[in-house]
Amino acid sequence: MEYRAWISIPNFPSAEGDAWEPFIDYMEAAHGEFGPVLGWESGRLANLVMSTDAESPTEAAQVLFAAAADGLRAVDLVDLYPSAVKIELAEDEPVPA
Repeated sequence: MEYRAWISIPNFPSAEGDAWEPFIDYMEAAHGEFGPVLGWESGRLANLVMSTDAESPTEAAQVLFAAAADGLRAVDLVDLYPSAVKIELAEDEPVPA
């Protein structure tokens, strides 16, 4: 089954700063198969949205959480760590032709 995750990263540099670009560039290069998208909920709370095929929501959370942590380490944002993961089934509607 395909699962989508919203991974919260508190104290992430704001959207106006430079730090998020290397992070999302790395995520797209190293973990592009998960379709990473980065956004901000409020202030400095970033949400990284990704999806993957997995046997269970737990497996999906583990894989995507590890990818997010890898991205933070790779761009030297080692003081940050994902704090929460929300998982749901990815039930996208087909786009009409």
